[in-house]
Amino acid sequence: MNTQHSTDANLKSLMEMLESKDGLIRQKARISLVEMGDPAVIPLSEALTHSKLDHTRWAAAKALGEIVDVRSIPALVNALDDTDSDVAWLAGVALKKFEKAAWKILLQKLIESGVDSVRLRN
Repeated sequence: MNTQHSTDANLKSLMEMLESKDGLIRQKARISLVEMGDPAVIPLSEALTHSKLDHTRWAAAKALGEIVDVRSIPALVNALDDTDSDVAWLAGVALKKFEKAAWKILLQKLIESGVDSVRLRN
């Protein structure tokens, strides 16, 4: 039980560090989150989807691309239309690592969005 509490506290702290204005702090947090792996996927996916900070979404997309967990596919697909082109690009790079596992969600998103989304089509 203490181990779970410690992991949760560490995860929360690292996610807060991901919002820092200091790039080195964000980098350390991102690397630690990638090392943490599985427990970090959902919080990173939520940050990618909901953060108002471009640099936080960028770090989340980068980390998810390194963890490569199928639970992150929906957030990465949605990030293809991110207002920050660097975030959208990283989401695309991450999705390539999933290969066929991402196709179904990508095709569903393409059907919903129509052919107007250039990033999604690419």
